[in-house]
Amino acid sequence: MRWAAALGVGFLIGALSSPPSCEAAAGRVFEDLNGDGRAGVYEPGIPGVVVSRGSTLAVTDANGRYVLPDAVGLPAEGTEFVVLTRPAGFDCARWYRPRVGDFALRRRARDGSSFVFAHVTDAHLSDSLGDYARYGVPETIAQAPTWLSGLMYQVMLRFQDPDYSKQRVVDAVREPLSERVDTTGMSDTRVLGEWVSMVASLDETDEGFVVDPVGGFDAALAELRAIDPRFVVNTGDFVLESNEASAEEVERWMRFYRERVEASGLVFYDTIGNNEIAGTNNEDFGPEDPGYGKGLYRRFFGPTYYAFDRGDLHFIALDTHAADPKDPERWSFSALEPVVRRWFAADTAMHAGQPIVVLNHEPIASDRRWSLPLQWGAGIDREGVELIEGAGARWTLAGHVHLNGVRRSGPTQHIVTGALSGARWTLPPDAVARGYRLVQRHGGELYSVWKPLGAPQVAFIEPRGHGAAHVTGPRLVRGDSPDQPRRVVVAGVDVAGPLSTLRVALDGESLPLDWWSPYFAETSYVPATLSPGTHVLSVEAVQSNGETVRREMSIEVPER
Repeated sequence: MRWAAALGVGFLIGALSSPPSCEAAAGRVFEDLNGDGRAGVYEPGIPGVVVSRGSTLAVTDANGRYVLPDAVGLPAEGTEFVVLTRPAGFDCARWYRPRVGDFALRRRARDGSSFVFAHVTDAHLSDSLGDYARYGVPETIAQAPTWLSGLMYQVMLRFQDPDYSKQRVVDAVREPLSERVDTTGMSDTRVLGEWVSMVASLDETDEGFVVDPVGGFDAALAELRAIDPRFVVNTGDFVLESNEASAEEVERWMRFYRERVEASGLVFYDTIGNNEIAGTNNEDFGPEDPGYGKGLYRRFFGPTYYAFDRGDLHFIALDTHAADPKDPERWSFSALEPVVRRWFAADTAMHAGQPIVVLNHEPIASDRRWSLPLQWGAGIDREGVELIEGAGARWTLAGHVHLNGVRRSGPTQHIVTGALSGARWTLPPDAVARGYRLVQRHGGELYSVWKPLGAPQVAFIEPRGHGAAHVTGPRLVRGDSPDQPRRVVVAGVDVAGPLSTLRVALDGESLPLDWWSPYFAETSYVPATLSPGTHVLSVEAVQSNGETVRREMSIEVPER
């Protein structure tokens, strides 16, 4: 049996990575049939479940029992929690503990082999407009003269977004700006400078202002509830600016985010981002404070690295943020701590053969489309990339750069999702897109599409068409025979929920659709049945409000 084999591996890993003088402690993972959170006499243990402390892993036996060494003698960092790898088919309200104990699991419907989940990232959330005045725009830009701040802001956006359009940004800000400032005769640069100045002076009396981070985040949660993904992964930077803020501000932001997510009813899996590392740029909030660095994150969200299973997938949430051992005020946001490396190696060895999805805030690998300044700082260190790809990870999901992108390296497809907050909520939605990614698990693969917040999305995933950098699918290997069917995969989602109708057509003739979920479907055509020349493949959808969204692409059939 799988659990018996894994049990031997788990005890071996624990023995090799733990000092022999440590005392052993035990706990139990059980099915909580009556929901009281306590192990009853007739409540069965669950075998084959992984439990860890730091880089030490163990597997539950036939009775659901596990054994881990006591924390005495182990380094404090990374060993303060005993962590359950939540298995597929079960929910667990309390999946980590400050010490060894029992874990109560409740059975839920199996995820199956085909399901949809959502990937959000970079929410940069605060409950105060005044916080965005202080932290929403880089201080050097906010404090510059108006004419210069507009130029600096423009340069920052240009470096960040390869598709940056100054005119799109200026057009988006000019109307709300003109309600407060006479923009007659202003240059585009001056318009941006005035906007920066206005954002930097926001306070709580500006409730009607176009910058509405809380409203935007609540709108995203409402959309996700209507779309009803199986779960949501959030790859970090879910609070505004922990690096520079005070302990009180960071605590308020983290509490606010946690309460909003818990009230949504959605299942969230959170990953730490660089903006959750507290106090690193605040001289009044230093290493002596228990909330410094990862302290507040651990207090509100628990372990900074962990794993869980959904369907047949094994998800690994990583933490690539490390303080300099010689100077705790200096941090790297692109390196795995030694304990995380050891844990990752042990965990992936224990789950060999299972498809692995790695979650991390910073991209594991860069997209070639990104501008050069971002490429220099986008990926984690080479040793970390080799560790992840060497473990055979099939996919990584990340954020951080507020862009969409994809790059394949070795066995791994690296997918980066654009920010839920756009430009940290400091520009109108029409200026820089806000959104998240919907991901479909089907046929042993992952397919995904970027979903703009507050707008529908219809796109070709295969063949690559509209918004190719915003969709991802498998790398298909096929021959050139015109008799071989060509696969067509499409994604379509309304502002919130399924579209009223969706139709795929070739030269106006509808193709039959095989629906994987309410949002992803496939069909096919055979080139040999088409005459030489140009043909039009289209996808057309009707929204719930009656409006139509259409995408099309050309297909060339050569002379035979």
